[in-house]
Amino acid sequence: MSEGADTLLDWAGVLHAPDPVAWLRGLEAPRVLSVVPWARGVTASNVPSQEAIAAWFDGADEHGLTVEAHTENGVPARCWLVSWRPGVTESSEAPAVLSRRRPTVSVCMIVRDGADTLRTALTSLLPVADDYHVLDTGSRDTSVEVARAFARDNGARLHLREVQWPDDFSVARNLSMDEAQGDWILWLDADERLIGADRLRRLLQSDHFEAYAIRQHNQIFDRSTTQVEIPFRVFRNGRGYRFFGAVHEHPEQVLNVPIEPWCLADGVDILHTGYLTERERTRKLLGRNLRLLNLDYQRYPGRLLTDILYLRDCVNLASFDKRSGEAIRVDHDHALRAALVRFEAMYMPRRGRYYHLGRKYYDQGLRLLNEGVDLHVCVGGAEAERQVFRVRRPDDAVWLAGSAAGHHFQKHARSA
Repeated sequence: MSEGADTLLDWAGVLHAPDPVAWLRGLEAPRVLSVVPWARGVTASNVPSQEAIAAWFDGADEHGLTVEAHTENGVPARCWLVSWRPGVTESSEAPAVLSRRRPTVSVCMIVRDGADTLRTALTSLLPVADDYHVLDTGSRDTSVEVARAFARDNGARLHLREVQWPDDFSVARNLSMDEAQGDWILWLDADERLIGADRLRRLLQSDHFEAYAIRQHNQIFDRSTTQVEIPFRVFRNGRGYRFFGAVHEHPEQVLNVPIEPWCLADGVDILHTGYLTERERTRKLLGRNLRLLNLDYQRYPGRLLTDILYLRDCVNLASFDKRSGEAIRVDHDHALRAALVRFEAMYMPRRGRYYHLGRKYYDQGLRLLNEGVDLHVCVGGAEAERQVFRVRRPDDAVWLAGSAAGHHFQKHARSA
């Protein structure tokens, strides 16, 4: 979003308005409207040109009108950004400017022994946070004192509670939100840092979205690698949205119903340093995550995401075994095989949202076990970008091949 843009032009409004000019002139300035991308009924053939939009305004030069089709990073915006400032009146008095109330943001955190990084996390949120709700779940270090000192030094509104760890991340997350009054909930951990808080503040002016996903970069320093996830980190308060999952918790409308519509907060990132080493990451997988995922099956028996996350963690453990130069541990091998069978039985017949979320982990699991064959799918010939799926069931290969043929893909299979 360009600095100083007053209006994100809402195509759903302007394209269906009987009088687009009157619709545009009726906008309050400054005001931010919904971002409605071309995919929502606007195509390249019916998008007005930049010149056509400018012509809708009489005396565009005098009114300071600018029209842009790209973001500040040069990426196509998929909508026009319009700045429109009405000119002065005949009496030369400045026009009355109607502004919207700035939406408020409640930051909700759960903390345990995070004193080393907590202040950095809280500081990164200052441009967007209206208040902080910190739930300490039994710190033995100075986390509580760090939070209080931060609030005192920065004049921040802090709501601090200390509770016993409930052995369930979703329970803790929901407790952290109990007293939040902001229009939006933003959740972060003590070992994370928000990058682009100013930009996020501007994005939250939109009326269109119920949630924003933010790229989360998990740094693993001893492997010189970063893993990227895209969880929902910001969602509207007061809608009844709650977290589900004893571990790898996620906010939803109700169980298995995602918050919609949502948008990726482009230009906003979260840096996560909790997995500094591969061994530390594996320790958390073995000592905590798998146990809590098994607990998930008892507490949230219908939670579909649990199967996908369990498969992912089994793949991660088997990968760690192989990178250590050893064979996959017997218990890890059994867990991975069981997760693959469950994925085949539960998600391959449906081909729905959770199938697509887990497909890459299924492929990785088969390769780790040296099972199945690779099905290569490429678009437009040998020079095109190629995708490789791992299959071991005939119906999976037939479905992928049929899907590929329907899209004029070229395909061939080879043995692993």
